[in-house]
Amino acid sequence: MNLAYRRNIKIYHLLNITSSSAFINGNWIFLWLRVMTFGQLGVVDATAFAFGLFMEVPTGGLSDMMGKRWTLILSMFLNGLGFFIMGAATSIWGIVVGFWFTQTAWAFYSGAADAMAYDSLKTIGEESRYDKVVSFTSSISVFTVGICSLIGGWMYNIDVRLPHYAWGVMLFIGFFIALGIKEPPIDTVKFTMKNYLNQLSQGFKQLARPELRYFTPLIFATLGVHYLFIFGLIQPTMATDFGFFADEQAIVFSIMAFTAAGAMLLVPFMRRHISDMRGLIILALLLAMLYFIATTQPTMIIGALVLISLRCVGGLSSSWASIVVNREIPSEYRATTLSTVALLSKIPYIVTAMIAGLLAENRQFSLFYWGVIVFLISIVVSVSIAYRVYRKPLTHPAIAPTP
Repeated sequence: MNLAYRRNIKIYHLLNITSSSAFINGNWIFLWLRVMTFGQLGVVDATAFAFGLFMEVPTGGLSDMMGKRWTLILSMFLNGLGFFIMGAATSIWGIVVGFWFTQTAWAFYSGAADAMAYDSLKTIGEESRYDKVVSFTSSISVFTVGICSLIGGWMYNIDVRLPHYAWGVMLFIGFFIALGIKEPPIDTVKFTMKNYLNQLSQGFKQLARPELRYFTPLIFATLGVHYLFIFGLIQPTMATDFGFFADEQAIVFSIMAFTAAGAMLLVPFMRRHISDMRGLIILALLLAMLYFIATTQPTMIIGALVLISLRCVGGLSSSWASIVVNREIPSEYRATTLSTVALLSKIPYIVTAMIAGLLAENRQFSLFYWGVIVFLISIVVSVSIAYRVYRKPLTHPAIAPTP
């Protein structure tokens, strides 16, 4: 029996590999722009993403009713179907329908895969290995993205639709792999709307703790800007703005994935020499500086360095923010708080994607860079002033001797 649950962990890794086989990385935007404008792309991207966030709620309930196994099976099938529909699209509506399929599939996958892995480990009494399992699967996922970006660039030159079909094939392979999952008998907390709202409320309360209240704006600023960059149209639009097209983006995005994976390993070393507050401020300022360089219409070489650096600094910010939250939040609230941070850092993308699409269509994309710069600098200045003026010491001051 234990072998079946150990096999679940191998399946978990394989599903993450198939889900990370982003052959479309670096070329999807060029296929989509064949059937829509930049402005329409921003609207499609934002609305589909909003739909995906909304679907997190009902899919959580369905996951509890169906079990993790059938949830993951359905996720793989819908995701593969979505990429085939998008690959075959000859109008904007084909992209919309396929994209909404994939967003629904990611909502099913979100949480279910991790919960399946954790419950499987807990069933055999090895839940202490969960951190190592997640760390390993994160590494192979990043590596998969890098390799598939390169392969996808070659595929795009053969047929512009081939990268979408290839990812669809990988996801259908994941569908058959998921059939081998053994449903673990231990269930995570049952999903209800009340529990969901209570989770968000508790997450907000934890983020307002004295130990975190000065970190929270920096965490949301750096994670929010990082998410804006890596998700959707911002990254390929910036690359196109620098003069990179399908072939070049495949190479640059692959390098970005590999260097970011290496950069994230530096966080423990950096924390030994820089305080958490100073570290997050420096990272926020670095992000602002990189976006400022982007406004200067850099050469392709400098543009490539900006893209790679943005991916690395964003990865550092994400890892550093996670460490701060894990350090300051009690273990019973840790997962809840991290989930709240992840959710709130994604919400601004819904509006930003629409604005970015319109700016790109009107050849004013540099205004997006300035918006990010002003936002980051405002957060850094506000937090720095508040931290110096209003912060109370967390330890009791020494008692002065009685005269």
